[in-house]
Amino acid sequence: MRLSLISFILILIIISPVGAISERVDRISEEIIENYQIEGDLKYYYKDLNGGAETRKYPFNRYGVILDSEFLQDTNDEELKGLLAHELAHIEDYSSMTFPEFLLFGAIYILFEDFQRDVERETDKTAIGKGFGKELLAFREYSLKSEDSAYVERVKKNYLSPEEIIEYSEGGI
Repeated sequence: MRLSLISFILILIIISPVGAISERVDRISEEIIENYQIEGDLKYYYKDLNGGAETRKYPFNRYGVILDSEFLQDTNDEELKGLLAHELAHIEDYSSMTFPEFLLFGAIYILFEDFQRDVERETDKTAIGKGFGKELLAFREYSLKSEDSAYVERVKKNYLSPEEIIEYSEGGI
């Protein structure tokens, strides 16, 4: 009986949206992480975020990317790669900070909307500079089709528009 319960739980994990997106995230992350200078351990976590992702730095060069598996389950690989390119650009930036510097950065990010906007736009530009403009554009277009109007407004306010992504991409997309 115990073995069948464990088997059942494993099957649920494998066929769950988190299991499916987790496999894709791991595969795509492996493909693109070599383009980034990141020192330390990186883990992906999954929970409802009302769209997109959040990136964290923890003590001792540990990083986490929290992904909204439900929001991302309908993305194709190109769109998911655009999101991961953006999040890895954050981590590359964070890896140059000590943990106390990151805490100060986080406080300023939360308190000042203009700073938050500047950080997100620069992170988009970093992802484009790493060669992921096409993928970032695909994810941005996916994000702007969200049914969550608050999320769409946050995207419009803080991130490069599709037109700006094309403009910043060398040689077009």
